[in-house]
Amino acid sequence: MKSLNGIQAVVTGGASGVGRATVEALVAKGARVRVVSRSADRLEKVKQEVKGAIEIVQGNVTDSAVVARSLEGITPDLLVPTFISQSPGGHRTLQRLHAAGCRRRESPARPSP
Repeated sequence: MKSLNGIQAVVTGGASGVGRATVEALVAKGARVRVVSRSADRLEKVKQEVKGAIEIVQGNVTDSAVVARSLEGITPDLLVPTFISQSPGGHRTLQRLHAAGCRRRESPARPSP
C-alpha cells in the first residue's frame, strides 16, 4: 500500500474490532485519523496504544451533535464507517456524515494492488 501522508480520515466504530484494525492500518501508512466510538475507555486505550496522528471523539454517531464534533475543524478525505446500525435511521447517519464532511477528490486515496 502506498503512503497515506496528508490524508485525513474519520473512522466510526474505531475503538475495537475491524474499526480498530482500520485505524491501525491507516496510521501505519501516515494518515491522520479521527476515531469515533461510544466507548470512552476503548478510545483512551486506542489513543495510548496506537502511535501516530490520532484524535478521539466519544459519542454515538446517530446523534447529529456527535457527527458535528466528529467533523469539527477538518475536511476528511476518507470516511470509514465500521459500525453496523440496526436502527431505522442508520442509513441517515451515513448520509449526514458524508454531506457534512467528505470533500470530493478527482483521484481518491486507494491502496495500491
